Amino acid sequence: NAPLFIVFVVLGKSALFSSSYLDDDVLCLQLSTQDFCNSFGAHLTSIRGDDEYDFIRGLVLRATGTNTRTWVGGTDAAKEGYWVWTDGSPFTFTAWGSGEPNNVDGNENCMEINLNGQDYVNDVNCSLKNAFICAKDA
Repeated sequence: NAPLFIVFVVLGKSALFSSSYLDDDVLCLQLSTQDFCNSFGAHLTSIRGDDEYDFIRGLVLRATGTNTRTWVGGTDAAKEGYWVWTDGSPFTFTAWGSGEPNNVDGNENCMEINLNGQDYVNDVNCSLKNAFICAKDA
């Protein structure tokens, strides 16, 4: 199972909270993690630019010691090919991995970073178990 962690970014500060006491069979699924983030008034993190992407990848690396596959808040579940952030911010992200998003088997509606431990953003089936990051604006 992927390591679990929750990162809140408030006023430019970040804090890491362990969630190892929670049921990872529920919390690793992308849709369940969004509900968990919402319970704190947060969302799965959006990525609003290269600096934010690098910051998020750095948090994952520091928290886990590796570039762990991690959910972020991008989804095209409502309309295939139309990506949105779960926090409602404009989706301007373009730094997908080569050939992504590709919707393999017509069943990839959620966004992850760090596929295979690399700087690679991928669309993937939402039922995959991944670590995740919650973000809350100040």
